Amino acid sequence: MFKFIFGCLMITNCVVAQAEFIDRGNNFVYDTEQNITWVADLSVFSTLLANDQNIVSKILAKTPTIANSGYISYDVASPNGVLTNYTLTADDFGSKRMTVFGAAAFANYVSLGGFDDWRIAGNLYFDKLGNFTNELKYLMSEGFGYGKTPTQENTNTINLFNAQSFYDDAFWLTSQLDSIGGNGTASYVNTSGTISLGSSTAINRLNVMLVRNGDTLPVPEPQTFTMLMAGLGLIGFVQRRKKLNS
Repeated sequence: MFKFIFGCLMITNCVVAQAEFIDRGNNFVYDTEQNITWVADLSVFSTLLANDQNIVSKILAKTPTIANSGYISYDVASPNGVLTNYTLTADDFGSKRMTVFGAAAFANYVSLGGFDDWRIAGNLYFDKLGNFTNELKYLMSEGFGYGKTPTQENTNTINLFNAQSFYDDAFWLTSQLDSIGGNGTASYVNTSGTISLGSSTAINRLNVMLVRNGDTLPVPEPQTFTMLMAGLGLIGFVQRRKKLNS
């Protein structure tokens, strides 16, 4: 009996260790490699807009201004790197895409599955091989197999995200203006032809995906795990005693 339970635990651990994208339900997908949870909707804004035509007004009410991160951008002057505010309007939003300011306000507004700490996907980082990449590029290249020969795992991930239509689109990578490409621009990932990192004028409208750090499943408390292992050990001990007595 104990060997059976131990074997089951080992198999479960192996499956979890090998998986990269796990369906958590509620349209959430957990990325074990990057330790983030994706909203598995590549057009999440248009989906929410279809269900609530007043969503833009609600976003503007919650976040009427966004801090400009220190560059001169159109009517938002920030001399000497002093933060100033960009005032949002309905023009920052389209039916699917939005300006980088609208994207930041949208992420600040959204509450899904009881979580309100969603952010714009696309943090930049160096991977294990030292390559400069970002969260979205990893999802599209390693998860979807874009630009490669897709594997069955890639097909499964595409199905989790319903991602057949993500090609030929561009996604903001950050909620803050940055210096890539010059003043008044923000970084983005372009999926037209190849996956490329670029910059776009901040008031252009691009798509956005949302993520949150960590998993949506509660992490067991250490004492809970200890009790579980102690219980399994006791079961094994009892089964062994029974076997010896018989």
